[in-house]
Order: sequence, then structure tokens, then C-alpha cells
Amino acid sequence: MKKPLPTTARVALLAGLLALLSNVAVVGFIHWRTNAQLLDALEDSLPVAAVLAALLGLACGWIVAKYVGHRIKGIVAVTDRITALDLSQRIPLAGSGDAFDRLGLQINAMLDRISQLMGELRILTDSVAHDLRTPVSRLRAAAQAAAESSDPAEQDELLTSVLRQSDILMRILSTVLEISRSEALTGRNQFTWFDARELGAKLVEMYEPLAEEAGAILRYDKPGEPVALFGHRQLLSQAVSNLIENAIRYGAAGGEISVAVRPVDQHLRIEVGDRGPGIPTDRRGEARKRFGRLDSSRSDEGAGLGLALAEAIAHLHDGQLRLEDNAPGLITAIDLPLRRDEPSPSLQ
Repeated sequence: MKKPLPTTARVALLAGLLALLSNVAVVGFIHWRTNAQLLDALEDSLPVAAVLAALLGLACGWIVAKYVGHRIKGIVAVTDRITALDLSQRIPLAGSGDAFDRLGLQINAMLDRISQLMGELRILTDSVAHDLRTPVSRLRAAAQAAAESSDPAEQDELLTSVLRQSDILMRILSTVLEISRSEALTGRNQFTWFDARELGAKLVEMYEPLAEEAGAILRYDKPGEPVALFGHRQLLSQAVSNLIENAIRYGAAGGEISVAVRPVDQHLRIEVGDRGPGIPTDRRGEARKRFGRLDSSRSDEGAGLGLALAEAIAHLHDGQLRLEDNAPGLITAIDLPLRRDEPSPSLQ
């Protein structure tokens, strides 16, 4: 089997053929419109013109093919190094804004996202190992002490501690799993219509005693009428519960915590505000990450999954989690789109 011509040669040959055909067409037109003397002169010069046109076409085709080959070669070289696990490589851009530059920008953006995810995965792995080590160690110590103890009362107390540490582990693992499911958009088949106003009222009623115990007043800015929302009621309840728990844990010293459900244009805003120390603007991205805790010693209670779960659930509903200043304090808000394309059932 004969070896096919290289792409450069085929492009150059095609360009030359097109140039030759264009010149033949011009001569044919002139042959039709001019007298015999001019025709003779053109026929005499036709071979030279054809040769020059072919050479010019071949040269132009070669230059274009060489340029295309050079740009593609650069992209292939970078992808080869990326395949060798060097994710720091990026596609070089000529700055001309042509199709190759646009392709390079898209590939570079994809590589930036992959690098970010890989970095978050490393942090997540370290955080999981650190945050699970403490409850596992406590669990083992309590189980060992219970096995060695001969006092029934002490055994009961130690076994209760074992159960408590087991529950902490289960909550951490369940939350991580729920975040992954929400980010993968699993669970949309369980969306139903419900009243967001009633959901907010139930959560405030449930957390009022906890807020009072922490020394804060929990207030609810209740809408005047039902707010129909199409979503996953259980997950949204969990997300808002996490925001209220964070406000009580870190902002109760401010004395007041507010919960509001507000329809704004085509969106529904569920927000929790406190008067605590808040989160510095430059550290809010860190607070959103899984196991992201602003306490570098990681000695505070909790696994640092509350905001990550709330953001994942907002993403499941095509919404966003926002962290805003409350001057003083922090406002954590979930903005969700309101659907108007389907009629909602009657909500009491």
C-alpha cells in the first residue's frame, strides 16, 4: 500500500491546483471578450503564467500548512507533557485571537480547573485523615477501656461514649457523601413543590431553644404569603439548618440571629444573619471548602462541612451560596431560582 501524502503536501497541492484553475478561468473569459491579436499574446504567455501561478499557489499552501502544523505541534507537545503528569504546562498563545488561540484558552481553562480540583483533592485527603483520626482514636480508646473495665456503671458510660463517637463518624461520612451526590446533581428526581415560608418557620421553632441557651434571640422574618418552591425539601432543610447552627455556634455572642425567606424577582433568598465576628473577605473561599475551618489548629468542634454542604445543595438547585457582611457579623444566603413554568399546588 502506498504511503499517503503528508497533510502539508496535500494542502500545498490543493492550493496550487486552485490557483491554476482560477488563471485558466480568467484566460477563458478574456478569450471570449477580446480580439484575436490579444488572444494570441495571452496564449503565448499562458504556460509561463500557469507555472508562476502553480508555484505561487504551492508556496502559499506550504506557508499556510507550515503555520497550521507549527501551531498544532505546539499543542501536541504540551498535551504530551500533561499526559506525563506535568499539570503545570499550558498551551502557548500567539495573541492573534485566531481559532488556535481560542482553542488554547479553552484548554488552559480546563487545565486550570483540573489543577484546582487536584489541589482540593489533596487538601481533602489530608483533612479527612486528620478529622477522622480524632474520633477514631477516641472510639478505640473508649472501646478498649470498656473491654478492660470490670465496673458495670463505668462500662455503660464508656459504651455510651463509643456510640457518640460512632455517630460523629457517621455524620461526617454521610455529609461528605451528600456533598458528592449534590455536586453530581443526584436527587433532582425527588424535587417536589413545598412552601418555603413554612419550612423556615419550622426550622426557627426547632432552633429557638438552642439559640436561647447560647444567649441569643432567633428571629424569623416571615413572608406575608406562602412561597412555592420546587426543590428537594429534605436537603434544603439540612442546608438551612447548617447555616443556623453555624450562626448559633459562632455568632451567638452578638445577641441576635435572624432568618429570612424573601422572594426577589425570579429568585428566592433564604438568609441567616448574625452579629458575631464574621468571616474576613479573603478567607471566605477557604470557609466554603470541604473540611475548611478557619481555626488552623482544627481544635474547634465540627468537621468544617456545613458551608460546603450548603453550597453543594444550592448547586443542585441551580442556585448559589453567598457570604456577605452584616456590619457587624455575617450573612449566609442561599439564592434559588423560582420556577414559573409549572403551576404549583395550593399551599396553605
